[in-house]
Amino acid sequence: MKRIESSKIFRRFLISYLVILIIPMVAGFISYQVSINTAEKYSIINSRQVLNQSKKILEQSLDEIDRFVLQLSLDRDLNILLNKSASEKKRIITTLRQLTNKLSSYATTNEFLGNLYIYLKKSDLIVTPGSVYYRPYHFYENDNYTDMTMSEWKKAILNQERQIIPSKQYMQDESSTNVITYVQPLPMSNFLDHKGSVIIPINNQLLNNSTFAQ
Repeated sequence: MKRIESSKIFRRFLISYLVILIIPMVAGFISYQVSINTAEKYSIINSRQVLNQSKKILEQSLDEIDRFVLQLSLDRDLNILLNKSASEKKRIITTLRQLTNKLSSYATTNEFLGNLYIYLKKSDLIVTPGSVYYRPYHFYENDNYTDMTMSEWKKAILNQERQIIPSKQYMQDESSTNVITYVQPLPMSNFLDHKGSVIIPINNQLLNNSTFAQ
């Protein structure tokens, strides 16, 4: 009888001991799950807020670039150059210099325009802030997309319709960045008569900086 009673007491003690051990474990597990779910919830909310803010910054930047390109498309020097052929390169040096000086002024006042360039189809020239490339391949040696050959670049960007190209890796003087590329054919008033393009690679880091600065 004493053994049976001792056994019952031991079992009760053991059960009580196990219950005391299990309760904190269950409470800890529940607390852990609640913490994980809460952290995940706020992480999703924060990610959505950052994404929406980035989208807003990008849209504002593109609206600003649209206004700039519209203004640029009306520039007298640019419209003269769009209609000049390769045989007239020597006679348009002064006009080219005037245009590249204007682009330099734009680039220094707006960081999103720092890498812009203009392709003049008839004369096969690339005009940038401060420089003129008389052979496009000279330009593409220093400023190029890592996943595009020059022929692909000319076909997909220089001679294309208006578009915003998603982020791509971009090499500039041996320095690698990621850019979103804005492309606007010229003249804007006649899409069927393609005479050139304004191309603006926008560094992703500038957009990120603008987002976190808000």
